[in-house]
Amino acid sequence: MESLLSWLQLEENGAQIKACGQIRQGTTVSSHAAATRQAILVRDVVMDDRFSQGTGVPGGRAQSLLAIPVISGEDLIAIIELNRVWESPLFNDKDLQMAVTLVSWVGVAMNQCQINATLTKQTELNDFLLEVSRVIFDEIQTTETLVENIMKFTKSLVNADRSALFLVDSEKNELCAELFDEGKQENGVTVFTQKQEIRFSIDKGIAGHVARTGELVNILDAYKDSRFNREIDKRTGYKTHSLLCMPVINKSKVIGVVQMLNKKGGDSFTKADESSFKTFAVYCALALHCSKMFRKLQHKHNLLEVAMEMLSYYTRCPEEDCAKLVNMYYPTTIPEMFDTYDFYSKEYEAILPQLFIFMIHNLFGQNCYDLATLCRFILTVRQGYRNVAYHNWKHGFTVAHCMYVVLQKLNGTVFSTRESQALIIAAICHDLDHRGYNNAFFQKCQEPLAALYSTSVMEQHHFRLAVKILQDEDHNIFCHLTSAEYKEMLDQIRDAIIATDLAIFFGRKAALGEVLNSGTFDIEIKEHRDLVKSLLMTACDLCAITKPWYAQMETAELIYEEFYYQGDEEKRQGIEPLPMMDRNNKDDIPKQQIGFVTFVCLPCYETLAKALPVTSPLVDGCRENLLNWQKIMAGKEVNLWQVGSSRVKDLETK
Repeated sequence: MESLLSWLQLEENGAQIKACGQIRQGTTVSSHAAATRQAILVRDVVMDDRFSQGTGVPGGRAQSLLAIPVISGEDLIAIIELNRVWESPLFNDKDLQMAVTLVSWVGVAMNQCQINATLTKQTELNDFLLEVSRVIFDEIQTTETLVENIMKFTKSLVNADRSALFLVDSEKNELCAELFDEGKQENGVTVFTQKQEIRFSIDKGIAGHVARTGELVNILDAYKDSRFNREIDKRTGYKTHSLLCMPVINKSKVIGVVQMLNKKGGDSFTKADESSFKTFAVYCALALHCSKMFRKLQHKHNLLEVAMEMLSYYTRCPEEDCAKLVNMYYPTTIPEMFDTYDFYSKEYEAILPQLFIFMIHNLFGQNCYDLATLCRFILTVRQGYRNVAYHNWKHGFTVAHCMYVVLQKLNGTVFSTRESQALIIAAICHDLDHRGYNNAFFQKCQEPLAALYSTSVMEQHHFRLAVKILQDEDHNIFCHLTSAEYKEMLDQIRDAIIATDLAIFFGRKAALGEVLNSGTFDIEIKEHRDLVKSLLMTACDLCAITKPWYAQMETAELIYEEFYYQGDEEKRQGIEPLPMMDRNNKDDIPKQQIGFVTFVCLPCYETLAKALPVTSPLVDGCRENLLNWQKIMAGKEVNLWQVGSSRVKDLETK
């Protein structure tokens, strides 16, 4: 402590605060006591040559004095000086002892007062920062509002007359501001003015210095500091005196500079102001960072909205196609074997939308859905499939047809109408926008789809697109349902589409097999019913393995064409493909098919047939094709599969 700034003198006519000199020995009694931190008894101040300035009060009448330091911890808080004038009894050792005792309690009391004052101030600061956080993050949508709130709270925090916030443009190496504090108020609230943006080099002014160095600057007289940039004062007509300029730092980088001008009620900003704003600056940095992230997210969202609008336009079926289908929604003839599992859609691609509407009406009646909406829905679903080798529109229809045959044979005895509708709509939509790659590919190659969905990547994508089509104007075939019924329908469709992920199949097949073998299976129990529906979706998805051999052979060629397409892409990216996706292993196709049928397909159909006996023909078809693959493997009936004439050709790896 370098000096006593003032003292409080108690006299008969009241209290007075007067200036005092520096703390050092050999001057006044109080200064000496402060310097030595020792209590002093002076019987006659005039005769005591230790104190050249006596009491330090010109014309004072004091003769005998007591000066006792008030110490809290290690800090000297004050000096209590007691004096007696001439002709009064002189102080003695007993007086000194009593005074020291009393003053020690004064020290305790003053220390407690300081603690209480500090706690009160901290509480006020905490309340202030909580309010700041609430307002700032409530208004995080726009940078302008955020900057305005930061400026408003900064002024209140340090009791400044004006405030300014400059944002750092790191690309142009400039500071910029377009919101200004001109001292205007409305109903006692500061109003900030938005003007043409002011920009200046980061190399100029105190704000530029703080932005470059990240250092705090506290100046008593701005115009005496060579770093002060007077351009802003010239433009605004405001005269800056004291100035506190502090950086707003995020991730060790200055992102803004807050400048507070002209301390109210004092000549300059204090250390307490600096400390308070350092805490506040953390909130400012977080708010500005969140605002920036919000703007980026909003921009991405806007881009996505535009992209979705374009996608909706280009994937939506042309109205003229819809009108044609409405006018002739059934084919002139229904193909032979259409109501059997053996139906193969290859020759009927042109009339598949009509056949789908026939299936829907045959299952649920002609008034189940609005005809125009149903036509528009199925045509848009068709456009939602990509032109890949296997997982295309024809595959989607094939799966839906298999589901149709099962539901027709059940004739409403197992599943409710809503359940049946969910199953067949899930079947027709289950591979929407399939890209010809499996889930593992998207995860290994870190594709954006894998970042969107942590599990069942493509299946979740298929469901999202199905919902997107239903949400398009005049596409919602379920518009007649209540909100609760519609939500339940979407939940069932989602569960059915997700069930086509083979990673889920094995656990559910085992669970259903367990209850079937234990004799506790009951289709009316929800858990058992859900397992059956899950396996039914897988069975329909794999139904190509149950088709007549010529259809199975052609389908296998398409599947491997798609597999090899993925394998080629994985090789280009430096990833070792699975053996079945490596075209160098094309001679192993029969062996691979035998393994897949034996360990996946046949167990699926055998388990399902126990729960739904109407699906037993699928077991027979699967076993027959397994036998054919085994014959090829054994070198018999090689005319069934000729590698040389297959559509699966060697392609040069690009």
